[in-house]
Amino acid sequence: MSKRNLVLDKAPFIRKVDSKGYSTEDIMKDFVIALLPLILFAWVKNGLLPFINNDTKSIWDLLKPLIMVFIGGFTTYLIEFCYYRFIRHEKAIKQRMRTTFAVIPGLLLAMILPLGTPLWVLIFGCVFATVIGKILFGGFGNNIFNPALLGYLFVTTAFTALTVGKNLNPSEAFIAGATPMAELTTDYAGGAAILLAKYPLWKIFLGLTPGALAETSALLCLISLIYLLVRKVINWRIPVIYLATVFVLTYVIGAFNGNATDLKYTLVHMMSGALMFGAVFMATEPVTSPRTPNGKIVYALFLGVLTVLFRFRSNMPEGVATSILIMNLFTFIIDRVTARLRVEADKRRVVLNYAIIGILVLGIGAYGVSAAVPKTEEVAEIEVVYKSKTQDYDTLDFVYTIEVDGTEIEVVVDKAYKIKNVSDRVYNTSEYKDKISEAIKKQKFTDYVEAVNEEIDYMEVTVVARAQYAITAVIGYDENYEIVSYTTDLSNETYDDDQYYGGWDPADGDPAVLIPDRIVAAGDLDDVETITGATNTCNGMINAARVANAYRDYILTAPALKLLSAGQNYENLNFTFLFRQNGEKFVIETDHEYTIITELEDEVKTAAATLIAKSKLSGYIESVTVEGENTVITVKTKRPVAANYVTSTVTFAGGVITEFVADTADEDYDDAYNNWDETEGHPKDVIPGRIIEHQDDLDAVEPVTGATHTSDILVEAARIAMEYMEAQNE
Repeated sequence: MSKRNLVLDKAPFIRKVDSKGYSTEDIMKDFVIALLPLILFAWVKNGLLPFINNDTKSIWDLLKPLIMVFIGGFTTYLIEFCYYRFIRHEKAIKQRMRTTFAVIPGLLLAMILPLGTPLWVLIFGCVFATVIGKILFGGFGNNIFNPALLGYLFVTTAFTALTVGKNLNPSEAFIAGATPMAELTTDYAGGAAILLAKYPLWKIFLGLTPGALAETSALLCLISLIYLLVRKVINWRIPVIYLATVFVLTYVIGAFNGNATDLKYTLVHMMSGALMFGAVFMATEPVTSPRTPNGKIVYALFLGVLTVLFRFRSNMPEGVATSILIMNLFTFIIDRVTARLRVEADKRRVVLNYAIIGILVLGIGAYGVSAAVPKTEEVAEIEVVYKSKTQDYDTLDFVYTIEVDGTEIEVVVDKAYKIKNVSDRVYNTSEYKDKISEAIKKQKFTDYVEAVNEEIDYMEVTVVARAQYAITAVIGYDENYEIVSYTTDLSNETYDDDQYYGGWDPADGDPAVLIPDRIVAAGDLDDVETITGATNTCNGMINAARVANAYRDYILTAPALKLLSAGQNYENLNFTFLFRQNGEKFVIETDHEYTIITELEDEVKTAAATLIAKSKLSGYIESVTVEGENTVITVKTKRPVAANYVTSTVTFAGGVITEFVADTADEDYDDAYNNWDETEGHPKDVIPGRIIEHQDDLDAVEPVTGATHTSDILVEAARIAMEYMEAQNE
């Protein structure tokens, strides 16, 4: 019988008896050493050079890259120390901390986040990475997912507004508008050429481009790779095969787009984003990557095809983190399958299994590549030209005028730029709509009305506008449509702390404080004086007011009758509907059958009745009875999609709810929501007691599992009754 040597890595733990003079502690030291050049580069690029170039005068800006890395590593180390010291009660705590790679997740997380990430967000990410990514699975050696990437996914998902678009350092703010990956994924064919026009290939290779804090330098990633390979901290199979797979697939994509003889297209994709950093430091993480030699190859191949798939087939411009986290799930399966195949005597079975794996890899790779392959000749001939855009102030949708093959059409999209309507049905097909969407997404709105809230004597217009970054402003108008208030949140703006644009002196005044008052006081927005050194921020705030004024000017002459809101008159319990026409607002009352009571002209009455019939109240007071010291209020509430109302009788004594009785006989929640368990209790029996207990804070009323909607409408009945009582006491 022939003998075969079975090779398995000893990672994540190495015993002294197995490897003289080299241990898990040594691996961690080597890993940190490999990271040091990238950390120093991050400081030079994002802190020192902007300081030397006088793009910032702040010591905080100078040191922030180093502070982020320190806080990241310290936070994850502190959490694990507290866990092992106070929860696990480890006696040999020093030895334990030497072998858990405690500092690594925090260092990596800080390095792959944008420079503009708030420190408290970084800390949140470190807590999530350590607690959920490591401790929950039993600590180092037992975790399924790469902790740093899990923390990254949490931070970028939960705090998107505080992380996305925060890559620029003080110097880059003057010259850059997007990260290289964002540029590449918006134009498969020409993105590389556009990027190379901004940054020479050598700058991209060195990492002198916008990106995350410390992952942009392909050169330093390659140097770190060589060091880790020489020190045998990682195995060559994963990073080399991963990068090679992406290289081949990206070359194929480039060839399809006219770059078959030019490797610059492929190299730009290879050296941009987190690919190099991820291949060297993330994909090779000893716990979450395979340990068998063949397993590493399979793992790396799938990483490569998934990265290309996500980059070219999804809305995410990167894809590296997602690919690695997905493959972390299959590490155990890959190891198990490849280990068995290594000793399988039946060669046909071995060939069959690897053939299946190969087909999967080729299939995923081909699907990813196909996204960037030029369309068929029929689709490629479709000529779509953007003409103009405007916002529909009635629906707040965006309306684009597009010329398709010489024919001008109108396309309506929502605020997520999803097509809602195409004026010519000939072009309402997937082929045309794909091309139309491409044209529209290159012409997105920077200033627009997000929402409007109108009362009889007041109006609030919420506007999204572009300053340094996108800001949201709320502009308030009185009954004469004059601006009386202006509020905005400038916490994401950079003028105040980072001084990215230089020259702003706090002594000149804070835009967040001064500009709103100047806008309110100005008769003409052109007369609003900006603040030196914060001109872009001030102009963005002023433009937001201009957008709101444009909406105001539109409604002042809009002839169509518009229903603004619906409510109830607590004096006579009639229903009230607020309308606007030609800038004039008026209230129309109806009875509980929605018959109009208010005297109106026939034309207006007919139009109003049509709108009211489509806007019936989901909750209202049916009757109020005073019985001695008790006030009994009967409330009708229903779910939005339901036809039947639930009747609730709410009794008050001394201003507080003393009794709550609900009739839910017509509710069908127990059939529609079949996960309701009778042992949880019937809502009509359980919720009234909870309402009485938490009437000071109805948000604290816990719904019955499986009957959430029914529970909610009972709580809403209590809320309506309480609002009525409060109105009577005013």
